[in-house]
Amino acid sequence: MKRNLIVFSVLGFALLTAGPVVAHHGFMGMMDLRTPITFEGVITKVEWANPHIVFYVDVVGADSKMTSWRFEGAGPGALTTRGWARTDLKHGEKIKIVGYRAKDGSFVAAARSVTLPDGRTLEAASDGVPPLRAK
Repeated sequence: MKRNLIVFSVLGFALLTAGPVVAHHGFMGMMDLRTPITFEGVITKVEWANPHIVFYVDVVGADSKMTSWRFEGAGPGALTTRGWARTDLKHGEKIKIVGYRAKDGSFVAAARSVTLPDGRTLEAASDGVPPLRAK
């Protein structure tokens, strides 16, 4: 009886957590990973939290219209091992982002790398984002 309780508890936990894990990793399937694009703009908001950082940047397009983009990068732990500090993305600073935009045309993108105002370029990609190809 005790063994059955343990087995059913483990199975129940696995079923409850499987959906969020699949949904979380489905984010990369929404991106056009074949075509990296470059964005330049001003940071308006930063969410430095697990499972991935999210930051918002106002980008002026070719049509001179400003659009607020949402970028997602790796988690804080992964970014820290790549040389990032929590204070690297500051509200009001201009940055350059190379990333992959959403396939549905929304203003969402997966960040591949970020060039900061001090000239440093840091890797920002989550697992599953392909490396940039040398030109």
